[in-house]
Amino acid sequence: SLKDAMEIDPLERTRYYSIGVGNSCFLRVQSINKKGAKAIVGKMRHPVTSKQIEYTIGSLGQNPKDPNIFTPQQGVEKWIEVRGRAKRENCDPNDFRKSSFAKLKTAKTLRDAIDRFLKIQKTKVKETTLVEYSNKLNQVAKIIGEDKFLYELGVDNDGDEVVNGALEFIRSNTKFDLEERCRSLTNRVFKLAETYRWIKKGQNPVITDRDALPSKPAPKHHPKLNWEDAEEFFER
Repeated sequence: SLKDAMEIDPLERTRYYSIGVGNSCFLRVQSINKKGAKAIVGKMRHPVTSKQIEYTIGSLGQNPKDPNIFTPQQGVEKWIEVRGRAKRENCDPNDFRKSSFAKLKTAKTLRDAIDRFLKIQKTKVKETTLVEYSNKLNQVAKIIGEDKFLYELGVDNDGDEVVNGALEFIRSNTKFDLEERCRSLTNRVFKLAETYRWIKKGQNPVITDRDALPSKPAPKHHPKLNWEDAEEFFER
């Protein structure tokens, strides 16, 4: 249990304690010299080379908001998932983490895409138009979060809910023209990202189908005077 694991004191050397039976999942307690750090790890032999592998699942603890902290039960469940994938793909489970780090290192953010779009438009539009583009896209980025990775905003990751939710917030039942302009610019930014392969084709989250968007309310014009009534009006 988590309680039992937390009560284990560190020793002079690093020690491993089995979690459950037959799943090759362990509690690793570092030595006193290493401050007795506790982590949940899995051990397996490489599916091809048979080399012994140790995979660190995460730190011991309980924190639903931190994906790197696990209770013993959660650690076992995660290890079974990782070990199964490693066997299916005939690889070292640590390769998954390496590929994830590489992906994050090269991944582009919403800010990267907006900056690239504005840099290109600088050669095509007037300065006042560029300022307008920048202001509107910055407004969208502020709501979504400009540091969001583009792949996080893709359709497969439910990014369409985030992006279109931000555009709906801008609209707020009154600013239909502003929302329409922001939507068009945001769509162009994501199309550019597709061109540069910063996101995969078909991952553009911006809804552009007018049938899927609310209609603009009918404009309310000020009272007007028909031309044929003008003469009588001025006489009065």
